[in-house]
Amino acid sequence: GLLYAGRQDPNRARAEYQQGLALAQPANANAAEVSAALHLNLARLETGSAALPHLEQARTLTERIPVPTARIVQLVAVARQAQALTGLNKTQTRQALQLSHAALREATTQAQTLGDRRLLSLTHGQMGALYEAQGRTREAITLTERAAHTADAIGADDLGLRWQWQLGRLRRANGDPSGALSAYRQAIRQIQAIRFDIPV
Repeated sequence: GLLYAGRQDPNRARAEYQQGLALAQPANANAAEVSAALHLNLARLETGSAALPHLEQARTLTERIPVPTARIVQLVAVARQAQALTGLNKTQTRQALQLSHAALREATTQAQTLGDRRLLSLTHGQMGALYEAQGRTREAITLTERAAHTADAIGADDLGLRWQWQLGRLRRANGDPSGALSAYRQAIRQIQAIRFDIPV
């Protein structure tokens, strides 16, 4: 399916993903993770509201994934895709945002239970992105600052870069150009740190 999607052949890709779903039907833990991933891939092929049922199905399937970290990553993936949907009417937009919010709340709760700070940074930052999309700038800044601080504390420069860039954008939108500049400078420092970590 991925091969055909990469070749811009959505019909063949859709057929392959559907075949994968049929093969993954037996109710075991691995099948749930594979099926959730396949529904996410199917959602990427669809436009607008046609993607929503696949995202809702993917979220339902995450409940059966036994490995907590894998479950959380899938929930964040569902949330990100729901946020990115375009061409929706008002009701569908509300549905997509509710799905994204619910998936992120669940992912955050599970990450807190695990005590996994990397996943907490991921869920807080993504919730910040959701609030940014909704125009809830102050809440978005608070969550993004929390995500950036956690990423910095554990040395996760890849996440830190992402959240500092988001923070710069949010502070600028909130009328804080010096705060925005500070966040962008930190993002650049993290890009340099990542570059130094890459073996040549």
